[in-house]
Amino acid sequence: MNCSEFKENVAAFALDALADDERRACEAHLSQPGPHAGCEDELRRAYEATALIGAALPADRPSERVWAAIENEMGSGAASDGPATERPASRSKGSNTERAGGVTRVEEARGSRWREGLAWGLAIAATVAGLALLSTWRSDQLRITDLERRLAAADGARLSAEEQIASTRRDLETRIRDVDGEWQTCLDDLQNARVSLDQRDRALRLMGAPETLLIQLAAQGDVPYRASALMNGSEGEAMVVSSALAPQAGKDYQLWLIRGDEKISAGLLATDAEASATLAHIDPSLMRDGTPDAIAVTVEPAGGMPQPTGPIVLLGKIGI
Repeated sequence: MNCSEFKENVAAFALDALADDERRACEAHLSQPGPHAGCEDELRRAYEATALIGAALPADRPSERVWAAIENEMGSGAASDGPATERPASRSKGSNTERAGGVTRVEEARGSRWREGLAWGLAIAATVAGLALLSTWRSDQLRITDLERRLAAADGARLSAEEQIASTRRDLETRIRDVDGEWQTCLDDLQNARVSLDQRDRALRLMGAPETLLIQLAAQGDVPYRASALMNGSEGEAMVVSSALAPQAGKDYQLWLIRGDEKISAGLLATDAEASATLAHIDPSLMRDGTPDAIAVTVEPAGGMPQPTGPIVLLGKIGI
């Protein structure tokens, strides 16, 4: 007997309703070392279902007629073994009645056995159905547990995604406010600068170009200066708008474009004690190699230097 055959007979085996050879085959199969394909689990579930069915059946005692029929059948069998001449003729009618009553009782006993067999058959069918329902219930419980676990994981992922989206939204809103503030500062400096109408128009056109970069130059150290650079690599045009730079005797403010370790002079920035801002254009030829990595303003000896030597007062890094 293999595992599949054992499982087909496990309900009847649990109810002890198998023939002797089938029961011994089941017992021999269970005694084998295996491996078994869940035979022990099926037998345990069959015993559980049988116990549940037994507990659900109401207690019922056989009627007195059943026992009387059994006793009458046993008595009739013993009487039939004796000679027929021993029965008194005067009681033939009574004997017929007794025989008729005996036959009735035998039929009742046979009917009782038939009903008992039917009850066993129904019990086996109920056991099989109970095992199927128990297996389905456990399968449903495992599926529900798995679905609950997956739902919890999905909820966790959703909450994490919502938190990331909210954090990204806050960062973008902060960045937009910063850029708007920087743009407004540059525009204010440009409007306050003492420049010609043509220079101002060129600066405004450059600010409106889609590929123009706005770079804020941060003050280095304790200086009251600020500056913004506008750069458009595709048009090869750039300019710097700064707050008014205070004149220093024998000194000039020099603008530098920085690419890697290379520092390229972009000219001197004008100083004007009466102006609130100044505007300086960068030579387009200096933009042919592309947008620099950074822009710096240093304080140099009057007339400027080929390489920076003085302190940096303004610095802006591009693309960081």
